Amino acid sequence: MERYSPTAIAALYSRSFRDALQRIARYKRLTCPEEIRIVERGEECAVEFAWLLAEQREPPTLIDACFAWILTIGQRGTGRRVRPLRVELARPEGYGRLYEDHFGCPVKFGRPRNRLLFHGDDIAAPFLTHNPDLLEMVAPQLEAELSQQLAERSLQEQVKGILKKFLAGQKPRLEDVARELRVSARTLQRRLLAEKLTFQSLVEEARREMAQHYLLQSSLELNETAYLLGYEDPNSFIRAFHQWEGTSPGEWRSVRSASTV
Repeated sequence: MERYSPTAIAALYSRSFRDALQRIARYKRLTCPEEIRIVERGEECAVEFAWLLAEQREPPTLIDACFAWILTIGQRGTGRRVRPLRVELARPEGYGRLYEDHFGCPVKFGRPRNRLLFHGDDIAAPFLTHNPDLLEMVAPQLEAELSQQLAERSLQEQVKGILKKFLAGQKPRLEDVARELRVSARTLQRRLLAEKLTFQSLVEEARREMAQHYLLQSSLELNETAYLLGYEDPNSFIRAFHQWEGTSPGEWRSVRSASTV
C-alpha cells in the first residue's frame, strides 16, 4: 500500500497542483529546516529546495528524491503523467538518459542551481484527489502545529523566515507576510511598530542573510543572485551589498571562501 505523510496527504487533497505545492512548501517546515521555493515566471514554474542550515552542498541523491516526490504528487493528484518542462541540476553530467526516462523531459547538468520546472498549465491542473472534507480534517492540525512552532520564535524571526521564502523573483508585500501569519496587514503593522520594527528593515535583513547564504553555498552568478533576492538588476544588488558589507559580493565571497580552506 502507498503511504503518505500528513504533508503529502494535505497536498493530495488540495484543489490543484499549484495549491498542493503551496501547501507542501508551507507544511514542510514542520519536519525540518527546509524551504521549498515556488517561483513562477511567465509560463514557467520552478520548484527549488533549500536547506538553510547546510554547511556543504546537498547530496545528489537527496535532490533526486525530492524532485521525484514532487512529480509523484503531481501525477497522483492529476491522474495523468505530468511531464516537467525540464530538470536543471548543479552537478556534472552523468546518467542523463536514466534521469530523462524517469522525469520524461530534458535534464540539464552543470546549472547554477537545482530546479524542477513545470509549465503553468500543468501547475494549474485540478486534482482528481481533491477532497475538501478530508482536507478540513487534516489541515487544521497542521496549521495548529505550525502556529505553535511560529509562536516559539520572535516576531522578527517569523517575518524574516516568511520573507526569505517570498523573495525569489519578487518584492514581498506586507500583505503577503500577514496572510502567511494568518493576521490582517493592519494587525501585523501594529505588532511591528510595537516592537520598534519596520517592514522594510526586515526585508533588508532577510536579503542580507540570504545574499550571504547564496554567495557561500552556491556558484550562482550575480544576476541570478540579484533575481533570487528580488532586485530588478545586478547593479541594485551590488550597491545594496556594498552598503551592508563595505565591499563587493565577489570580493566578499573570495575572502570568506579563502578563510574556510
